[in-house]
Amino acid sequence: QKQLTVNHVKAILLSSVYVSDEEIETFTKKQLTKISGDVTLIKPKEPVISEQMIKDYYEKHKNDYATQQGKKVEIYKIDINKLGQEKAENLAKDLFTKAKSGSLTNVPPEVEKVFDGELYQDTKLENVPSEVLSEVESLSKDKKVSFSKTPSAYYIGIYKEDVVKSKPIEEIKSEITQKLKREEYQKAVENLHKTTDITALLNNNNVEKSTVSDMTIQEFVVKYGIKSNELNNITNLKVGQTSKPISTDEGVLIFKLSQITEPDKDKMEEMKKSIEPLIKTQKFADLYQMYIDNLKKKANIKINKRLVEGE
Repeated sequence: QKQLTVNHVKAILLSSVYVSDEEIETFTKKQLTKISGDVTLIKPKEPVISEQMIKDYYEKHKNDYATQQGKKVEIYKIDINKLGQEKAENLAKDLFTKAKSGSLTNVPPEVEKVFDGELYQDTKLENVPSEVLSEVESLSKDKKVSFSKTPSAYYIGIYKEDVVKSKPIEEIKSEITQKLKREEYQKAVENLHKTTDITALLNNNNVEKSTVSDMTIQEFVVKYGIKSNELNNITNLKVGQTSKPISTDEGVLIFKLSQITEPDKDKMEEMKKSIEPLIKTQKFADLYQMYIDNLKKKANIKINKRLVEGE
């Protein structure tokens, strides 16, 4: 029922979307008008990735490079031959009870800790019988203590936490370095977008100068990764004018327009045939978002922070 209502609203909004011939003409002209001029592309400097940054990232994301899942455990041995059957049995039961209740703080000196470390599927322990090891391997968050008996000893296994065996840092150092460079570069690009001081932009970053000749605005936007909301900063320029800093995918661009050439009429007519559905889709998306935003303003929406933080 809810989905039907949503689809009904979308259908009503879509039916109200109209694209005029003038809109198509304006949009097409903006795309196919040819421009010439000087381009100043400002990009961040290459990020420097330190050894500490690589190490910190590795420690934080070890699970992403896991090759094996395992667990951290402790194994205690109570020797029957040394202590005698009755004393060993009583000691083992007491140790087991305390371990299960989480109250094991001090281990008696008669009890030997035979293993304390990480246990994986291929781990072999020469001082632990295979049947005891099988019991310990079954430990988990839900079953934290095991109790095993062999003819010569009792064994108590205690689960501590899940662990992973990750690829050595040297093996993935290059991969991490490249990832960090991309992340740091993107942060630097975002900071460039926030900077309005042109002198600071030019002095503190890499600057590439070039010229374009008779390039359509559509080609220009694609080549330099200019955001759609920045398009007017190009199309509104007059010959001889210089744009304000324009955000691009790689940094900031400043463009000085030297020439404008009217678009090819045949190409305009060809584009007009296919552009109407695209404009209509965009107008519908904008209208639908405005409708949703308006509903949110009117609705009494409360966020349960405790529930969100709990997730």
